[in-house]
Amino acid sequence: IFGCFEADTALVFHVLNLRGGEITGSYSQTVIGHHPGMKEAVSSFVLQYYEIQPPPKRIFVPLQAEALDLLNRDLAVLLGRAGMASCPRRGWNRKLMKMAESNARAGFDKWQTTLERTGLAMDRLRDMAGMKDLRRINCFDISSFVSEDAVGSMSVAIDGKLAPREYRVFHPRMSANDDLSMMKEVVMRALKKMPVGDGDTMFLLDGGRGHLDAVGPVLAEAGPGVCLAAIAKARPAEGLLLDRIY
Repeated sequence: IFGCFEADTALVFHVLNLRGGEITGSYSQTVIGHHPGMKEAVSSFVLQYYEIQPPPKRIFVPLQAEALDLLNRDLAVLLGRAGMASCPRRGWNRKLMKMAESNARAGFDKWQTTLERTGLAMDRLRDMAGMKDLRRINCFDISSFVSEDAVGSMSVAIDGKLAPREYRVFHPRMSANDDLSMMKEVVMRALKKMPVGDGDTMFLLDGGRGHLDAVGPVLAEAGPGVCLAAIAKARPAEGLLLDRIY
């Protein structure tokens, strides 16, 4: 059973999976930005959903008349089954569709609240850093597993949201006992493969003042407008009870 909620900024789909009249699972997806319209979006989502999911005998969608006929035609081509889709008008399935639509609306409200909170956090971080704009944060960390082996990593957030495709792993050539030199090397190698932005990029290091001093000259050569900061985690055992930002 497919439910959908439409807003100016996004479409949210919620799918209820049924077996024997009982809900066995659910799935939600938010589509951000411009969309072709409710009917077209629902049909497109259903077809894409069953390209990767095993199809049931019947599906229920919030479509009527011509749009429903077109979806059934496309499903017949995709799955080789005719008349799979229908829109319940009454009864238990109608109630479940209303539930799916309500869940889609709740999903939109949650997404919008998260977006607003993220925007406020990004604005606060931008102001603290004295930047005119902040879109991209490159986070660097050095992990030492044994004395002879260390790995550097770069995680990226764009507009407050993690960007998994931007994740990078580096194997430093410097000594695993020299954390500052490894951090400098990793940042230098990362800079060769990515733009630094136009005054909207922050480099955030896992470390302290020493790491800032090591990496600062590297970023100074990269261009103006790049913000550099470091964060050191609290170490209660050493009497450092709070995270420190430099």
